Parts: sequence; structure tokens; C-alpha cells
Amino acid sequence: MLKSIQVPTTLVYGDSSKLNRPEDLQQQKMTMTQAKRVFLSGGHNLHIDAAAALASLILTS
Repeated sequence: MLKSIQVPTTLVYGDSSKLNRPEDLQQQKMTMTQAKRVFLSGGHNLHIDAAAALASLILTS
């Protein structure tokens, strides 16, 4: 299913999130080759941990 995504996509991750399993990140990287990947400082709740950085990223993506 991920390979079928044809629109510009930005994947945003928290660099200390416990939910980002390495095998999942690798699979996303291999199947969504055109996606932009961004790691922000924080965990799963980036809207709290990195609110300003996340808002800026959303507005410029």
C-alpha cells in the first residue's frame, strides 16, 4: 500500500519515540523512496515535545 502513494509526503518522527521500530522505519524508507523524512527532538507526542518545530514543518511542507 505504501508504494502506491503518489503525492509529496513528509514523514515526521520523534527521535526518542518508543513506537518507531527500526524494522518499520527501514520498510518505510524502502517503499516510500520519494518521501521526505524528518526527525524532531521528542517522543511520540511531537505536538507537545516539539510544538514550534512541528508547526513550522507543517506550514512549509
